[in-house]
Amino acid sequence: MLVLASIFLNFSLAYAQELPGTTWQLNPQNQFKQQSGVTQFSGANGFTAVYVNGDLEVHLKGTKIENPAVAKQMTLVEFNNIEKLYSARGNPYEGQITELIECDKTYQPRSFKFQLGAQELRVLMVGANDRRLFGACAKDQIAYWASYLNFYDAPSRMVIESRLFLKAPQPNAKNVSELSKKLEKISKELLVMKAAP
Repeated sequence: MLVLASIFLNFSLAYAQELPGTTWQLNPQNQFKQQSGVTQFSGANGFTAVYVNGDLEVHLKGTKIENPAVAKQMTLVEFNNIEKLYSARGNPYEGQITELIECDKTYQPRSFKFQLGAQELRVLMVGANDRRLFGACAKDQIAYWASYLNFYDAPSRMVIESRLFLKAPQPNAKNVSELSKKLEKISKELLVMKAAP
């Protein structure tokens, strides 16, 4: 029994990726490993990191912001800016049949909420292109189905952002629905508090 506990502890520690300067870490059960060949940054003003597990990538960013009101405003603005990428907008090309460009209903953003510690977080699920940029909302543009969340971590005075990218080789209605369920589950379980030393 002691051997099994030791193996589990070593296994958990191997995947316990800490978010530098915060009280959070990636949930070891998700078994993310740091992506090789990608520049990681960690300093007094924040961090960036990319982790992978199979066809799933998580891009994390922490930005130090001393003023909580400014930080909370930043989280709202960033979330809304990403959401607006998918809203209907005027067609910039003269002579086109339609005056509006909008996402196909299958690829419109979805969202859900969940509790992380004392905060209720909203998560946006959207299409991303092959360069992992948000704004893709047509079948031929979508290479990843992605989730985005952010929150202000008061103890570290950091805005933490998470972008999860799940490969979407055949983005049809059924596939997007399945990918959304998977992303929702992973998003809810992505972060856990660091264990006390």
